[in-house]
Amino acid sequence: RLRALVDVYPGVEREDEMVAAFDYCLHGKGGAAPSIDTAMHGLVDAAHVDHLHPDSGIAIATSADGESLTETVFGGKVVWVPWRRPGFQLGLDIADIKAKHPEAIGCILGGHGITAWGDTSDEAEQNSLWIIETAAAYIDQHSRPEPFGPALDGYAALPETERRAKAAALVPTIRSIASQDKPMVGHFTESDVVLDFLEAAEHPRLTALGTSCPDHFLRTKVKPLVLDLPADASVEDSIARLRELHVA
Repeated sequence: RLRALVDVYPGVEREDEMVAAFDYCLHGKGGAAPSIDTAMHGLVDAAHVDHLHPDSGIAIATSADGESLTETVFGGKVVWVPWRRPGFQLGLDIADIKAKHPEAIGCILGGHGITAWGDTSDEAEQNSLWIIETAAAYIDQHSRPEPFGPALDGYAALPETERRAKAAALVPTIRSIASQDKPMVGHFTESDVVLDFLEAAEHPRLTALGTSCPDHFLRTKVKPLVLDLPADASVEDSIARLRELHVA
C-alpha cells in the first residue's frame, strides 16, 4: 500500500499531502502515527532500513565540505544526499540512490544524519556501525588537539566528591526549572567528554547553537541552558544565576 503511493505522488510541491495518505496504508486501528521519515524506510528497496543521528555521522553531515568528505571517508560505500526536509521526496531520493549504487550500504544525509540498509536486521545494524565507526576513526585521526578551544580559566572540573555534592545541591533547582510546564525527570552525567567540553573556551558559543541536527532543532527549538559561572562558584550564587538564565 505504501509503495503504491509512488504512483499517485503529485510532486515535491504537494508532498505534504502524502502524510495524510499514510493513514490509508495502516493495518487496523491504533498504534503510533506514521513518522515523517516513513517514506525513507518504506520506499527504499531493502528489508531493513536504519535511520540514525550518531555524533560522528552528524559531524560529516553538517560539515561545510560534507559531500567531498563523504567520498574521502567512505569511498563509494556511502553516498551523499543533499539536504532536503524530511518527507516523501527524500524517501524517493534515497530509494533512487540505493537503486543506482548497488555497492552502497547507506547514505549521509546532508545537515541531518545517516541511513543504512541491509537484507537482515543484523546486516543493517552492522552497516550502520561501520558508517559510525569509520567516521569516528577519520575524525580522531584528522581533528585538532583542542577542537573546542583552549581551557577556560576556572572551569576545570571539581574533584569528584566535591563535584557530586554540588550537583546534588543544584539538582532540585534545575529540575524545578525544567518542570515549569510539566514534571520532568533529571539525568546527571559527568563523563570525560562532557567535562572536557565544559572546560573549553568555545563551550558557551557552541552550546547556544542548540542541537546539531538542523531538522530536529527547527522542530524542538531546544537550546541548552549553560551556567556561566566558574566551577568554584557557591551554590547560592549558582542558584541565583540559574534563575536569571531561565528567565532569559
